[in-house]
Amino acid sequence: MLRSIHWNHWHLGFTNFKYLRLRGFVTKWDLRMKWENSLMAYKEDVKRRSWTDWLKAHTSGFKPLHRYEGVLELSDKELIFEGRDIREKVEFRLEIPLRKIREVHYGFDEVFRGREERAWPWNKPLRIKYQSEDGEKTIYLFARFHRKGGIIRASDNKEVYEKLRKLISEKESDNY
Repeated sequence: MLRSIHWNHWHLGFTNFKYLRLRGFVTKWDLRMKWENSLMAYKEDVKRRSWTDWLKAHTSGFKPLHRYEGVLELSDKELIFEGRDIREKVEFRLEIPLRKIREVHYGFDEVFRGREERAWPWNKPLRIKYQSEDGEKTIYLFARFHRKGGIIRASDNKEVYEKLRKLISEKESDNY
């Protein structure tokens, strides 16, 4: 009998494992993917960034412009960012049901411009607009921030973008 299933935290695709067949029963499997060392900022954080924030984002050894550091988690129901507010030095958790996401964009825009990121041609932010109780909110993410070859800033944003778009489109097609 199958008791548990484990997988490497960001390398499985949703398509192969969306449903699990056990003894003739088809069971929906709630997949969760995690990206550690993720960075996040609200639209307001980017707009209100200080000169020091900009300087850090453009200095080797520092990370892209952000306010929160933690773990990004994605399931077929929600997106969760859990970590720490590095400015206020408090724990932070944001849960966004997928049905509340209005727009997903991979790349720079009029708020988070290329000039905000030192590695702008390679390391693009992931923008997510969603509906909250307080109105529409916008966040910018760098999922699993790391350095390629120990030098070039990089993230798994393109992978997260593709998986998130796929999940949202599956949710939309399930509703029809």
